[in-house]
Amino acid sequence: MEKTIVSVLGMHRSGSSYVAGRIRGMGIDFGHDEELIAGDAYNELGYHENKDLSYLGEEILIALGGDHMRPPFLEPGWETSSLLDSFRAKAKLLVETKFGKSQAWGWKDPRTSLLLPFWRQIFQPTHYVIPIRNPLAVAESLLRRNGIAIRHGSELWFLHMASAIFHTRGFKRKFVFFENASQSPLQFDRELAEFLSIDDAASGAAVGPEFAETLVHHKQTDEQVYANEDIHSLAKALYRELCELHFLERNEPNTLSASPRKDENLLIFKMVETEPSLVINSSTLPNCLSHKSKISDSTVSQYNEEIGRLNQIIGERNEQIAKLHQTMVARDAQITDLSKVVAERDEHIVRLNRDLSAILTGRSWRLTRPFRFLFRTIRNTDVGDGEKAKLLLLCRTLYRKAPLPFKTKYMLRGVVLRITNWPTTATPPQASGRSGSLALIPPNIFSGHPEGGTERQNKPYFGVRRPHGKRRAAILTNQLLDWNSGKPRFGGGERYALELGHLLRELSIEVTFFQPSLLNKTSSEYYSFEVRFLPIGKTVGEFHYSVCTDFTEITADFDHVYYHLPEYASGVVREDGLMVCHGIWFDHNNYPDAIFRTASWFEYLHRSFRNPIGVISVDTNSIGVIRSLWPELAQKMRYIPNFFDKKSYFPDFNKRNIDRLTVLFPRRSQINRGSRIFADIVSSVPYDVEIIWLGEGDPVDTQIIKDVSASDKRVSFSVADFDQMPSWYQRADIAVIPTIACEGTSLSCIEALACGCAVIATNVGGLPDVIYHGINGLLVEPNPSDISGAINKLIEDRALREKLQRVGAETAHNFELTLWRARWTELLWDYGWINDQSKNNWLARNPADTFRSNSRKADKWAILTRNAIHGGVESIIREESRLLNAPVVVCGGHDNRETCPFEYSRADNSRALEKAIVGFDVILYHWLPEWALDVIKRSKKISIEFIHRVDTSNSDKTVPTILVTHSTFLANYIYDTYGRPCRVLDHPIPLDRFVPGEDLGNCIGAITSYYEIKGIDIFLRAWAILKEEFGHMPVRFYGAGDDLHRFKQLASELDIDVDFRAATPEPWKAMKEFGCFVVPSRLEGLPVAVLEALAMDVPVIAAALPGMVEFNELSVKRGYESYIHLAAPENPEDLAQTIRAVLLDKKRKTSNAYISEYYSPNKHCSDLVDLLRELCPH
Repeated sequence: MEKTIVSVLGMHRSGSSYVAGRIRGMGIDFGHDEELIAGDAYNELGYHENKDLSYLGEEILIALGGDHMRPPFLEPGWETSSLLDSFRAKAKLLVETKFGKSQAWGWKDPRTSLLLPFWRQIFQPTHYVIPIRNPLAVAESLLRRNGIAIRHGSELWFLHMASAIFHTRGFKRKFVFFENASQSPLQFDRELAEFLSIDDAASGAAVGPEFAETLVHHKQTDEQVYANEDIHSLAKALYRELCELHFLERNEPNTLSASPRKDENLLIFKMVETEPSLVINSSTLPNCLSHKSKISDSTVSQYNEEIGRLNQIIGERNEQIAKLHQTMVARDAQITDLSKVVAERDEHIVRLNRDLSAILTGRSWRLTRPFRFLFRTIRNTDVGDGEKAKLLLLCRTLYRKAPLPFKTKYMLRGVVLRITNWPTTATPPQASGRSGSLALIPPNIFSGHPEGGTERQNKPYFGVRRPHGKRRAAILTNQLLDWNSGKPRFGGGERYALELGHLLRELSIEVTFFQPSLLNKTSSEYYSFEVRFLPIGKTVGEFHYSVCTDFTEITADFDHVYYHLPEYASGVVREDGLMVCHGIWFDHNNYPDAIFRTASWFEYLHRSFRNPIGVISVDTNSIGVIRSLWPELAQKMRYIPNFFDKKSYFPDFNKRNIDRLTVLFPRRSQINRGSRIFADIVSSVPYDVEIIWLGEGDPVDTQIIKDVSASDKRVSFSVADFDQMPSWYQRADIAVIPTIACEGTSLSCIEALACGCAVIATNVGGLPDVIYHGINGLLVEPNPSDISGAINKLIEDRALREKLQRVGAETAHNFELTLWRARWTELLWDYGWINDQSKNNWLARNPADTFRSNSRKADKWAILTRNAIHGGVESIIREESRLLNAPVVVCGGHDNRETCPFEYSRADNSRALEKAIVGFDVILYHWLPEWALDVIKRSKKISIEFIHRVDTSNSDKTVPTILVTHSTFLANYIYDTYGRPCRVLDHPIPLDRFVPGEDLGNCIGAITSYYEIKGIDIFLRAWAILKEEFGHMPVRFYGAGDDLHRFKQLASELDIDVDFRAATPEPWKAMKEFGCFVVPSRLEGLPVAVLEALAMDVPVIAAALPGMVEFNELSVKRGYESYIHLAAPENPEDLAQTIRAVLLDKKRKTSNAYISEYYSPNKHCSDLVDLLRELCPH
């Protein structure tokens, strides 16, 4: 049965959505609702456009040199260009995936009018429906929605209609006049059903979109079209002819659907059907067609030049080929040798197959049959999530307790996960800890909303922060520099961002600003700060979620991030990001196109306040509003009011005009700042006073202020930068803040108080936090009558005016910049941006008269661990215990006081451990047994788990408040497996002990443990290859472990003399014996011994495991070189080659400087304390 494929063509804003909706209501498959572009303020009933097909169409136009508002000029045959090969493959996949099983489907996209030849390579539509609408109505609709000129819009109308007519000639098509279809929907449905060959019952049951007359914003008569000089003459002519054809069709059916036959004067219609190139070109449509085409003939000459250059390169390549041929001959010989190796491997596989056959027929295979049956049952049965979680927890418990080698256990883990189809990523419940620790999953506040509220829009931070004094911060703001012109802006938000940048600089944090921009450049400068530009991207209302997400992605290497507005924290936010709310901005209905207080808008508002780790509010009103909506979000908000600089803003009465009062409106010209009521205010002030509006903003409102100035000689308009503002306030007797909406603790209001002005402010937003009515100013309703009444009162009542001037200047002291900076410094300390030393040094240099630090009491730490023997973990614990002043408790595992580097006590059962941790605030633990984790969980104390390796990470992740590890790869693993963010800290190396010597030792080996996982057998097989060449070099290992006898036996079999020594309590002394340190582990994190060797400038060779690879990448990123020589894991031959290269290279790398800067114990413990303050701030 042949498929029915319907294509709705035509021009944007021509009623194609309405037509597509009627067709979709007849049972034609346009895709699921969630696959279609949703409705908006310009089309509330929905677009009925498949997102993926429409986005692909736009990508094709962009690839060809244009977009849907300025399409490219398309040469004949453009659709076969190789430039579109990838798009063809994608289009085939999309159509097959979405509509492969549909017998009747359709799609609507105005771009298809231009791109139909491309789509016909993918499939052949059977029916075409082309809506027609008055070109003037279309152009005015485009002007309203897209801001393009009428002329441009009419050219687009002609281009789309002409292209649709040309490409559908000879095919089954139907032209539909939108005005007629919308006025008679039932008649239109019957005509569509007949055209699409749909029976009456199906068409009668169709439920298309109800047409809302209010949605048509632009209704014009045909006479208005022909009279309008901005409408392109070709558009007028084609529209006239289409109207004439429509008239003919009423009397002679099928006239319009086929081709004009009756009227020989329909020149334009015939021309676009037969020779469209005569009317579709850049000369006839200069405003709409892009002059650049990626596949135009104008580039042929450039291609010819390129071909000549490529021919020259080909000659050079031929010479290289001849040389490579010689190399290939040598490689053939190597292939012969490798073929022998393959033959040996084949024999090995035969042996393994024989062993496998023995297993399958053996007793153990029969005994495990019930378990395999159980796994199949779990896999194929619809087991509930709760039951699965219990089974998974049981399996994990058995996994941890099973007395099997790690390699075997890890293999079994993978088998179980594959058999059961259980995910490797888990989402645990909320972590325990004291009040203030973050919930892992926020509440679903929008049940039923498609996006919901359950998915956290946070990006985990897996970076390693730089030492204090070298840190970098990224700040995302909206507009320090004008998006279009690049000129500096001078508003309160810009002043705030600039002062914060200066403060961070003083705290030795390098600042880079980011903002959206339309400029064709990547960066600029604002008051000596670098400003990087981002594309504006997608938005929902005022929420720039796309810019937010882009910023978060590209600033992963910054130590700290800050979002300057809630609207710019509505996308993906880094988990440690801070945000500032400058006041409630949605307390009005002044923007016709705003989507305030809709369901989607509330979702993005919730994201903006949910995602940052902390929110700073400049007023109490914002905190109150958020608390009334989501009380749990208000808990993370902190009030820090705005500021003034007393060095610049102070009373200077000598600048005032004693003969004539001055009334100052220090506001940007913007509707919410009162510019639209300014004329009514001024007209109600009858006195001869000087009235000044100071500040430029939106162009429309700026013109309103200028018009008032032109009509009233008392009024003037002026603009000032930051440095000029103080003198304007000092000239003024009265300052007016006529805000009608969208206000925090206004900088203008505070600065006016500081300069001794009698201030009048409205009771909007955060202004009541600054002005107390009748005490330091007048607080009035936000309307012209009350504002002008207050101005007249202060003009008439000199005593009141002078009282407010005096008291206002006195109360402004509470908003001094020094206080603001001190409050911010305290907050940055709370969130780990600076340490104790940085904060105390800054406060000593910048005393604030009324500021008192809220430093919390010092937390008492305790450290718990499983074992106390020897090795890297014990070395870390020694430094943590020493610098955090924390006692160590060993919980149930091995101990050896002779080799353990720290003092400790033991707690070998729950009761003993409960007593041991009484009185401590923070528990830092390293790989504990389960019973010890249960004790910590019941204690509800803050706990930090330090994860060292993958195989020791599978503990209960609902216990720790904070997770830390040493490498990004391991933090990613924890996040993917358990759904918990995990921070990365550099290891602590005691640099006073591990000091480079003048000369290297003469041994090769390692300070390690004698377990299979450490890969000593791999080294022995590699050394067997090298022993003849480097037999003079002693091989030495220090350590302890269960597999020592195996290594000794292997060394004997390989005839290698190896000095296996016991674990040493003084590794810094043993390290001096090595000239080469080798870590061939099978599974590893980042061994402390590797860093200790590098601290002594000892060359290190290691298996290329994730932790080692990442260490090299990070050292290069930090400006150093890669220090670890990497060999393929579990490959003795490659390890031998790497060892040989290192031993023959006499050049000694100086890695100590890098280890000293980033891996000091002080930095490690300081980062731990910073992290505690950041994630548990209260």
